[in-house]
Amino acid sequence: MRRAPSSLPKRRRRYLWTRRTRRGSLSLGRTWTVNRKASSSTSSVRIENIFAWSPKDMPGVPKDFAEHKLHVRADAKPVKQPLRRLSEEKRRIVGEEIARLLAVGFIMEVFFPEWLANPVLVLKKNNKWRTCIDYTSLNKACPKDPFALPRIDQVIDSTAGCELLSFLDAYSGYHQIKLDPADRLKTAFITPFGAFCYLTMTFGLRNAGATFQRSMRKCLLKQLGRNAHVYVDDIVVKTEKRCALLKDLKETFANLRLFQIKLNPEKCVFGVPAGQLLGFLVSERGIDCNPVKIKAIERMEIPTKLRDVQKFTGCLASLNRFISRLGEKALPLYRLMKKSTHFEWNDQADQAFHELKKMLTTPSVLAAPTEKEPMLIY
Repeated sequence: MRRAPSSLPKRRRRYLWTRRTRRGSLSLGRTWTVNRKASSSTSSVRIENIFAWSPKDMPGVPKDFAEHKLHVRADAKPVKQPLRRLSEEKRRIVGEEIARLLAVGFIMEVFFPEWLANPVLVLKKNNKWRTCIDYTSLNKACPKDPFALPRIDQVIDSTAGCELLSFLDAYSGYHQIKLDPADRLKTAFITPFGAFCYLTMTFGLRNAGATFQRSMRKCLLKQLGRNAHVYVDDIVVKTEKRCALLKDLKETFANLRLFQIKLNPEKCVFGVPAGQLLGFLVSERGIDCNPVKIKAIERMEIPTKLRDVQKFTGCLASLNRFISRLGEKALPLYRLMKKSTHFEWNDQADQAFHELKKMLTTPSVLAAPTEKEPMLIY
C-alpha cells in the first residue's frame, strides 16, 4: 500500500492511500488500515468480478434486468439532419471517438437509417472535448418516462453524519445497459467517416437517466436509505460506524455482482471521512458549502446589467440552505429583476450584494439531526 498519487486533489489526497492489485490501483481511505485489522485483511472483501479495468471486462447487464427502449410514437416523422461542418481539430477528435466506440462494441456502422443526428463537441472542465450526439429531433418523438429521481436534499441530509463514505462510479455507466435492437437504427448519427448507430444506451437519449436510475434502484433496493444512495450515476455507500465498513461494502458488491454491474476502479474511493456528493461536501460533522461555488461568487464584480444580477441570484439559490432568510436578505436584488422596473443599481442592492458575499466567505456547517435528540427551532 502506498500514498495516493499527487494527481489527486489535495483535499482528497489527505486521507487516501492507493492499494495496488494485479490489474491496477484502488483508492482507499487511511482509516482502511483500522478496518483491516478488525477483519483480519482487506481480502475479506471480494473484489473479483466487480471492477472493469477495460471495456472487455464489461459484458453489460442481463437483458431481463434492464434494456433501454425509446418508445418512439407511431405517428412520428423520421428526421434526417444534414452533416454539419466541423473544424479540422473537431473532425480529428470525432474520428478518434468513432474508432474507440467501434473497437469496444458500443456502436456499429449503418447504411440506410431513417433517422440521422449530428455529433456535438462539448468542452469539459479539464479543457478536453467530449463527443455527444444531438438527439433533439429523436427525443421530441419519445414520451417522457415519469420515473422520479430522488430528492437531492434528502440524499445529502441522510448521508451527512456518517463516519465513513465510499463513492462508487459505474464503468461507462450508461453503456452497461443494452439498447433494444428495434430502436438501434433510430440512434443513427452522421459523421465525415460514415453513419453509425448505438448498440448500448448512451447519454443524450431521452429517459436514459430514468432507465439507469430504475436499474440501480432495483440492484440496490435492499440497501437504499439504510446504507446506500443512488442518484443516476452517483452512488454512495454510507457507513455509520467505522467497524461496519467492510460489511457495507460486501453487501454492495454482492448486489452489483448479481446483476453484472461493473465499477470503474480509477473513479471509486472507499472508506473516506468526507467527499463531494451532488455539489455538496458531506462528512461526519455535516454538510459543507462547495468551495468552488463560493469562489465563483467571491470573484463576481458589482452587477452592471440585469443579466449579472440574475447570475448572482442564481448562484445564491444553489446555496440557499446555508444562508438564513435568504429571500429577505436578497430582496433588494430581486426588486431589480422585476420586468416593470428599469434596471438601476442602488445603495440597497449594493449593500445586499456585499453582505451576501461576506456571509458566504464563512458559511455555516449544516449538521444532520440526531434521532431522538431535542431539536431547537430559532
